[in-house]
Order: sequence, then C-alpha cells, then structure tokens
Amino acid sequence: MSPFEFPVSDGTPICDINSIIDENDENIQPLSLKTHYQLKVWQKFIDLVLKHNLHIPAFPIWAMEFGASYRYKDLAPAFQQRKDLRGRKGKLGWIINGPSKADCLAQLPIYAQTATDEVFPDWKIRYIEQNRTFYEENERWLKGWRRLIEDWDNSHQKLEWNCGGDDDGKIFTKIVQFRASGIRVKLPTYSPALNLVGTQIPIIPWVKLPKSKVKAYTKEELEEYGLTRKDVQFGRYLSTREAAMLQGMEVLDFNGLAPTRIYEALGNAVNTQVVEMIARSLIQRYCYGKD
Repeated sequence: MSPFEFPVSDGTPICDINSIIDENDENIQPLSLKTHYQLKVWQKFIDLVLKHNLHIPAFPIWAMEFGASYRYKDLAPAFQQRKDLRGRKGKLGWIINGPSKADCLAQLPIYAQTATDEVFPDWKIRYIEQNRTFYEENERWLKGWRRLIEDWDNSHQKLEWNCGGDDDGKIFTKIVQFRASGIRVKLPTYSPALNLVGTQIPIIPWVKLPKSKVKAYTKEELEEYGLTRKDVQFGRYLSTREAAMLQGMEVLDFNGLAPTRIYEALGNAVNTQVVEMIARSLIQRYCYGKD
C-alpha cells in the first residue's frame, strides 16, 4: 500500500468571507471611533499613492522610518555609541537627542531598539531601506500625511497591504486585522488566522450594523475624528458565531464563556471539515484498503 497522502482539491476553491457573515447578528462589537479614524488615515495614504500613479507597496509600510537617518546596516543602534546616535533622525524623522544612550535609543522605532544581535537580520535591513527610499522619493506629499500618525502606537504606524499593487485600494472592502506586526489588509476571499489575542480579531469594515448597535455619538465626538454619522453605521469585528463557522462549527454552544475565551478556543482549534476529510481518507485507506 502506498504511503498516505493528504487529500487534494479537485479544483480551484472559491472562497468568499460574505458566505459566513450575518448582518443581522446583534452579538457583535462595532469599531471604535479611534479605529474608524485610523483606517481613514491609512486610506488617505493609499489614495495619495494612487493619486501619484504609484503601485501600493508590496513591502510592509513602516511609517516610523519616514525621515529617519540613524545607522542600521553595519551595526544595530543598541551596539552603537551615544555620539553615533545623537544628531541623527529617529522615529518619524525626529532629531535624536538625550543625556544618555538609553534616552537616544528610546527615540528610535521599537524594532530598532533591540539588542538581540549586533547586526539586524537581512529582512529587517531590507524593510528599513525600502521604506526610507520610498519616503525620500515621495517626501513632498508624504510629509503632511506623516504628521497624522505621530501620536499612534508603533504597531498602528505599520501597514501590511496583502491585496496586490494593482488593487482598487479600498480598505473599506477588505478584511483588516490589527496585529503586533502592523495593520494587515487582505482580500475578502481569505480570512486571517483566528489569533489567540482578542485584540486581533478580524475586522469587516463593509458590513452594515443593525440599528440597535449604532451608537448615538454626539456631533462633537464625530468631528474630533473627522467622521460622519454614516461612517459609524458600518464596520465591526467578526462575531464569535462567524468565527465558529470559519472552523466548520455551524452550531456551537459557548456555554456562557466570555468572548475573549471563545476567540482563544477557536483560534487554537482545527477546522472540523479538514479533520473530517483527513479522517475519511485514513479510514478508507487503512481500514478498507482503498487508495
């Protein structure tokens, strides 16, 4: 009997995240005004890229490198002297200045402060170089946009566009995930892996919220983030029921578990349909001797 082989699809699978989306589900978490705003700012970045007849970069956008000039190729900053850091430009192009080396390092992007290796790995050097080159070539129109993200968390200043450079560039129609590595944007033909961290639940920006879930923000609250009432009628996180359906569990009793525990359990699970396919193949082959 030949060795076991995993089942192979008999055609090109067609996936659509909308097949498991329930717009009437009220057991959901809408997006906060801050998240709406951050997506709007990144949309402005993409709009500017396309306006200037450029492809959306395939490499991860590390906006913290826009304007930076600290040394990074031959020796990691953590192994440099204070005099090598002072006077250069760190995160977002700000001048590095401080009474100690620790103070100077703190003014760099977090990933550049590490003391793990004397020399950065090749992939990190490449990403830093790509981002600096991109900024230098487009500083004229990127400088103003850069100011919009100055107060954001480091991970929110990074964007991973996984939709190809020729896409229409509309974040609103894509699946979004706020990850430690950055804000990841994917086509709705895929779902990001269900992460064990509750803050990284996939976002579906295009889904309209049930009226009962549309919060009555004041005009002042909306204006603070440059949003309209229409903006907050859309966009939420993947529900626990939808996450279960992604794992092939259409009927599931969560037994009163908190949402974070449910996402953790589902993120650590294996799709039941995949398990069934493999089990059937094993049974047919080793119990009935059928190849």
